[in-house]
Amino acid sequence: EKSYGPSISTRRLQAHHQVPPKRHPLLRDQEILRKLQHLGKMLTINEMWYYDLWVKEIERSKAALQATLI
Repeated sequence: EKSYGPSISTRRLQAHHQVPPKRHPLLRDQEILRKLQHLGKMLTINEMWYYDLWVKEIERSKAALQATLI
């Protein structure tokens, strides 16, 4: 898997909302959900597109992490 570093939208979210780093091995599903819900409350309408991208990235990260645990 090639890594090109965090996207601009990811860096923007991290800078403004202190989002946990991608693919953090210690995050549990409930913790991810809680952080996303908290993040969602802080987002404006114009930022919802970035939020959608972040949710998709979380799902990819969870799937990748689960694959390594099998």
